[in-house]
Amino acid sequence: MVGLFLILLAALLFAQAWYFLGLYSDARTFGLLTAALAFGMAATVGGTFDPVILNEEAALLIVGFRAFVILWAVYGAAVAAHGLWGFEERAIGFHALFLWGISMAFVALPWFVDTDLISGEAAAVLSGSALVLSILSAMVFFHLAIPFRELRTVAGWVLLVGAVVVSILGLAVFFDLVPA
Repeated sequence: MVGLFLILLAALLFAQAWYFLGLYSDARTFGLLTAALAFGMAATVGGTFDPVILNEEAALLIVGFRAFVILWAVYGAAVAAHGLWGFEERAIGFHALFLWGISMAFVALPWFVDTDLISGEAAAVLSGSALVLSILSAMVFFHLAIPFRELRTVAGWVLLVGAVVVSILGLAVFFDLVPA
């Protein structure tokens, strides 16, 4: 489910990049698409890891990643609300600042758990995707919360490239190319 979450999140960021680049003619279409992706991300929370908790370090990793998934699903819901009902987009920017901090904390989280719980390759994928997501959320913050309209095209292209990187990492986890 980790791979599925990363793939759905990459699709959400890809759609938002298209929105930033002005390639959606109707905001409601964008809102419906992001609402479906946010719902899909929220649905992956239950299956992110096995429900059997082996020890305290496993509980830290499980709870941390589930909170990470929920925060990104809430971000997707906020983006969908903006597209569907025209809510203020500055709130999305400030939520992206919060996501930046959480993503930066999650960059280090897989490296502090026992190596019996997660392999080095899986830790590299999880922390690498969190690093890319922290860069993307910082870009969204600077574009939306502090209205630098000059950054709209730059933010769109950074989200586009970052979404491709996150989707590649998600596909690697989804198809078991990375041993967990």
